[in-house]
Amino acid sequence: MKSNNNKEVSRRNFLKTLGVGSVATAAAMYGCKPDNTSHPPLPSLDELGAATSPPSGGGVGGG
Repeated sequence: MKSNNNKEVSRRNFLKTLGVGSVATAAAMYGCKPDNTSHPPLPSLDELGAATSPPSGGGVGGG
């Protein structure tokens, strides 16, 4: 039996749907923006005790 699932979408309807979806997504993302509250500054690498390369010059795994 043949199924009648041949639903063709015109280019115009596709672009209209895409445009409406883009506008809706942009509006939703605009609503998710963070507040203008100030956050403490991030610590520097020196303050975190960043890892340094080994004196032997070897890479990860011991060489």
